[in-house]
Amino acid sequence: MKRSLRALAAVATGTLLLAGCATGDTGHLDPEISPDLGEVRSSPVATPESDDDEGSDAVETPAPGASGAPANDVEAEFAAAAGSESWYAEVESIDPEGERVLVTTRLEAGDEDAVAVCEAAFEAASATGVNSPTVEVRASDGSTLSLRDTAAGDEACSRAEG
Repeated sequence: MKRSLRALAAVATGTLLLAGCATGDTGHLDPEISPDLGEVRSSPVATPESDDDEGSDAVETPAPGASGAPANDVEAEFAAAAGSESWYAEVESIDPEGERVLVTTRLEAGDEDAVAVCEAAFEAASATGVNSPTVEVRASDGSTLSLRDTAAGDEACSRAEG
């Protein structure tokens, strides 16, 4: 039974191929279109979109302080890990430089969330291969809100005194 089904399938396939070759039918609905079989094509290149959001179904998760995708690994890791936190919208920027990570926020002095921001930035830096990261969380005015300096022996982020 299996042999007869295989034979029937082979005959049907051969007949279809021969019929297509004999008639010149390449499978296109429009006979004016011929396939470019010898041409190598590259993948489409993305072009910058206009500021118009209409017609775009893409979902983007911009990093803090950025209009597009995260600019670096620490930012990307931070966004992935902390993007759903209530304080995430208060983060303006994350600037890693070597083993130091500076996070600028709209939080104010005494805000308990500054420590959570610091810990999340520390975890993001560690996850991306930064050895012994030092993390400083600052307010928009430049004042330090939270700090973790592993070189000084800090084992956790703490609120800055002031």
